[in-house]
Amino acid sequence: MFVTKEGEAEVHLLACEHGLPLRRIDLHDEPIKGSGAGVELGRLCTEEARAPFDLTRGPLIRACLIRVPAASSADEHVLLLTQHHIISDGWSLGILLSELSALYTAFSNNQASPLSPLAIQYPDYAA
Repeated sequence: MFVTKEGEAEVHLLACEHGLPLRRIDLHDEPIKGSGAGVELGRLCTEEARAPFDLTRGPLIRACLIRVPAASSADEHVLLLTQHHIISDGWSLGILLSELSALYTAFSNNQASPLSPLAIQYPDYAA
């Protein structure tokens, strides 16, 4: 979170014991067919991108998992990650997407995390 105290900017880190809240939407439950699902998915993406963040309350990242109708019987999902630009840049976003992809591949194949434990956490670096 980003707040001001006596005119000075301060950064407050939120505890994340329970992980990132994940909003779930199931378009299978919606009365839409065919290309209507794509239109609804686009609308949801736009709605999410336009939703404001409260810099003083956080969190400054949101996740939404959308189950979409698939041509086959297998489930298909879209994961929307929305971040305020104050907490990330192109470099860190690239790392996030690379690690998320590695985790998804491993977990979908019933494998352990391929990522090494972090030597330090952000609060160690930022302090």
